[in-house]
Amino acid sequence: MLFFLSSPEYKNWQNNVLKVNVHLTSGIAQVLENHQDLLGKIENNFVEIENNFENKIEKLKFILQDGVFIVSNKGLDSEGMTVYIYAKRAYEINSSFSSTMIISEWEKSKQLLQIEQLKLANYKADAALKGLKTEEIDKRAKRFDTAINTIEKDILFFETTLALTKSLKL
Repeated sequence: MLFFLSSPEYKNWQNNVLKVNVHLTSGIAQVLENHQDLLGKIENNFVEIENNFENKIEKLKFILQDGVFIVSNKGLDSEGMTVYIYAKRAYEINSSFSSTMIISEWEKSKQLLQIEQLKLANYKADAALKGLKTEEIDKRAKRFDTAINTIEKDILFFETTLALTKSLKL
């Protein structure tokens, strides 16, 4: 079976995949050859595959943010099955993986969160001085809330990634 993992900054594809382990919101799936078509959201941000590389079984592990998982029996090669994963972010966890990059991204996100929270506070203060009603201020502040919520999700992902890599002893 074929395996494709894609995010805006990362691409990986494997052939000769024997097994894919994933925890979806609907339950745990172990995908083997001839599995039924399947679609789901990845729950725990972790995917593990086994493939046959030069007659050796190789295990690959990935950490994903907001991953969508698709199994199709009418894949690209039209002869067999294909597993697709699309994610906001993806990292392969292997011996060369360094948590330094994750820590750096986490720190940048924390700083960005502080900036957005300050922008929101300044906006609310300015709007109140201009005499806008509370309901109008809250309505117009939603754009800041959306940005803050997205950044908070990124921070949580980076913290979860660091904890997961620590538990995997990488």
